Amino acid sequence: MQLGFLEGYFKKQNENQIIELRSYCTMYGSWHYFAGAQSINLNAYNYITINTLVGYDQFVAYYGKENIVPILFQMDSGTRLQRALDREKTQVYPKYEEMCRRFLVDAEDFNEANIQKRGISSDFIIDNSGMIEKTVSEVEQVLGKTLNKKISKNNTIVS
Repeated sequence: MQLGFLEGYFKKQNENQIIELRSYCTMYGSWHYFAGAQSINLNAYNYITINTLVGYDQFVAYYGKENIVPILFQMDSGTRLQRALDREKTQVYPKYEEMCRRFLVDAEDFNEANIQKRGISSDFIIDNSGMIEKTVSEVEQVLGKTLNKKISKNNTIVS
């Protein structure tokens, strides 16, 4: 299936409801996905999504930077590669070639220049090399500070 077809179909079906629409060339063929805004209500709820920096750009373009809190998880490359390998080993049919391709692409996509280009401060970069409890605590601190700033502006959560 071609991305052009998907893009045309979804845009016709959901005018102004597509946040991002992407296609990846993997070791096993093309992989397509999209993120739609149909079920997102920022007036009532906050949301957490997992994304790339390009996806972050598209969410910012759609919702505005004031409504997006970027949190990047960082760790040394060896730890990241080992964790990916450990996860892949649990699969019924491990796809090591694809795991390696993704590792290399992520290293380029999330390089320091790409992070700086988006103006993401170190306040939003969390070390994920250690214990999960420490990482969760750091995420809670970042979100707490961000939500408190929004609350203090007009005594309501506006996220």
